Amino acid sequence: MDIRIREYINADKELMRKTWNDFYQCIENKKIIVFGASSGAVHLMKEKTLDIAYFVDNAQAKWNQTLNGTPVYSPERIKEENMDHIVVLIASVYISSIAKQLKELGVKHIFARRFLDYDSMIIREQDMQEANSVLDLLYDQRSKEICKSIIQKRINKEMDYSDLAKEVSQQYFDDEIVSCQINESFVDAGAFDGATSVEFAKWAKKGYEKIVIYEPMKENIVNVEHTVRNLKNVEIHNKALWNKKELLQFSFDGAGSSIDKNGITVEAEPLDPDSKVTFVKMDIEGAEMNALEGMKSIIMEQKPKLAICIYHLYDDLWNIPKYIHELVPEYKLYMRHYSKINEETVIYAIL
Repeated sequence: MDIRIREYINADKELMRKTWNDFYQCIENKKIIVFGASSGAVHLMKEKTLDIAYFVDNAQAKWNQTLNGTPVYSPERIKEENMDHIVVLIASVYISSIAKQLKELGVKHIFARRFLDYDSMIIREQDMQEANSVLDLLYDQRSKEICKSIIQKRINKEMDYSDLAKEVSQQYFDDEIVSCQINESFVDAGAFDGATSVEFAKWAKKGYEKIVIYEPMKENIVNVEHTVRNLKNVEIHNKALWNKKELLQFSFDGAGSSIDKNGITVEAEPLDPDSKVTFVKMDIEGAEMNALEGMKSIIMEQKPKLAICIYHLYDDLWNIPKYIHELVPEYKLYMRHYSKINEETVIYAIL
C-alpha cells in the first residue's frame, strides 16, 4: 500500500474532522510549530498568513537550518514547550505516524494541514441537488453507485475510499470501458513523468498516429523526455493546456503542480483546433474545465474518447460530467475511482 494512503486511512478520526475554523480558534495566544520542513511547508507559508515560531522535522540534515528564514529543529525541541501554549500543524504526508509521535511527546493540540484543506471539499447542503443531478447522466449502475458513495464520503469527510478503488494500472485504459481503435491520436494532458503515454503506447495494440504531451513544469519535462524516449511520433509541449493563450502562475510540487498566484510563470494554450484527436486524458490539478472549454470544437466535431479527472476542485464531480454531456449528449458517461483515498476519480466519455 502506498505510504500516503496508509497514513491517511490510519489517521485518527478526530484529527481528520478538524477544520480551519477549529485551527484558528485554537491558535489564539499560542505558539505555532509546523512539523515538516519541506515543499508542503513552503506552500503553506505562501498560502496562509501564520506566525510560525519554528519548524521541526525528523530529517537530521535539516536541523539547525532555516526554511524561508524560519529555524528548523529536532522534534525533541517540543519537549521544552508548555503543552497548553503550543499548536503543532503537520505539513507532511506522514500524518498518522507524526500524530502518534507528537502525542508521545505530550502535544495536546495537533492539526494536519491536508485534512484541514479537505474540509473545503465537504459538499454543502445547497449544492446537494446539483451534485445528485449527475447520477441521471451516468450510463451504468456501477457509476451511479460510485458517485453516490463519493458524495456521502465527502459529506462525512471520509478519507477511506478503498471500497471503491480499482487497480491503478487500469486508470485511463479501463478494459471494461475503453477499447482501442486503429491509428489512435492521444493527448496526455498533465503528463508528470510521461508514464501514462508509455501505458497508452502499450494499450494501443492496433497502432497509433501520434502522442501529444502537455506538461507545464520544466522540472517534470526532463523526466517526460527520458520516459518516452523510445516511443515514436511524440510531440511534447512544455505548456499548460488551457482555454486561451496566456501566462499562468504554477507552483511545483512534483505530481501535484498546480495554478498558484505565488508560483512561477508558465505558458498556457488551448489544443490546436485542427488537431486530429481520438483519445484525451486529463489530470491537470483543477484546470480540467478550462482545458475542456479550449477544445470544445474538437469534442463536438471529432467526439474523442475522454478520460478526465474530476476530484481536484469542489464542483468538478458534477460540473465536468454535465459540461461534457451538454457538448455531446450521445456520450456514454462512466465514473470510476482508482485510489484508496479521495483522489483519482475519473469520468469517461465514450461513444
